Parts: sequence; C-alpha cells; structure tokens
Amino acid sequence: MLAGLIAGQVQGLNLPDCARLAAAFSLGAITHIGSRLPAPDVLQTYFQSVSVYTLADIPRSVSL
Repeated sequence: MLAGLIAGQVQGLNLPDCARLAAAFSLGAITHIGSRLPAPDVLQTYFQSVSVYTLADIPRSVSL
C-alpha cells in the first residue's frame, strides 16, 4: 500500500487518486503469486474499481 501512495505522489495524483492507487497495488499484491505486481492494465482495472468517499459523501445505502 505504501508503494502505491508513493507512486501516486510521484505521479502528482490528488489524495483520493493516491488512495485508489494504493488500494490497487494492495489488491494486486494479494491476488497474484510472487513478489511482483500484476500488469499495468490489471492495476488500472483495480484502480478504476475503487470508490473513495468523504464522510459527508457516504451514500445512506453504504453501511460502515
């Protein structure tokens, strides 16, 4: 996850996108065997599937 946060900062991403990238890196690490991340297109798919909400924006249908 830390690698994703750092990569996001280096790329100049905003904080929510850094969080998405960190989550994508983490998901890539736990869903593939070995120490390498999956291909960039797989990480992009993971990145796009992550939703980031502020506390004020959490839909009522989402339970914490």
